[in-house]
Amino acid sequence: MVNDKKIIFLIPALNEQKNIKKTIINFKKYGKVVVVDDGSIDNTKIIASKYSNYLIINNKNMGYDFSIYRGIEYIRKKLNFDLIVVIDGDGQHSIRNIKKISKLPSTVQIAVGNRNIKNRLAEHIVGYLSKFIFCLNDPFCGLKVYSKLFIEKATNYKNINCIGAYYIAIAKIEKIKVFQFDVSIKKSGKTSSFDNNIISGDIRIIQAFFKLILISFLPKRWIN
Repeated sequence: MVNDKKIIFLIPALNEQKNIKKTIINFKKYGKVVVVDDGSIDNTKIIASKYSNYLIINNKNMGYDFSIYRGIEYIRKKLNFDLIVVIDGDGQHSIRNIKKISKLPSTVQIAVGNRNIKNRLAEHIVGYLSKFIFCLNDPFCGLKVYSKLFIEKATNYKNINCIGAYYIAIAKIEKIKVFQFDVSIKKSGKTSSFDNNIISGDIRIIQAFFKLILISFLPKRWIN
């Protein structure tokens, strides 16, 4: 799959000057790299401007989900691609996961990673519930794969809150199979892309999961 597809790696980043260079260089071997700097106050944007193929800058901190949405819209409108692979900027996603992505079916429209390490209690709880509701072990894994076909379908939906979960809901509504694949990650210094505070971060994950359930089972006309 990797060998015959045009891949864009999308990296949302906030204050990742220690990790962003290595992350970009590693994945740039396999496709173009787009970095969305979410109002970093360190040297993230300077490093990204030097090593990434494309850099998008949020003038202030807009959040993880907005950064992913903005990156996807930029790619959709301006770049030639077959797949968008979202990865975190902190270096926790190993380049070895490329081999696992390459084994996905060529017809895949959306795929979600299944981490060997979860940083939060809420992620374990959500993963357990998600197995029964969505047949997914790790809906909030930061490593996700979207095809061009799926991204075009997703433009019919306008809600951008919790974008990764929202795309899973869109797949359910449109009866698109969501593939999952095991990914190995390094233990991150950050507890989550949602929120680095333990209590508020867990609350946001639980809220996002219930929002995913709600959106998935509402009539299509109500969810935008």
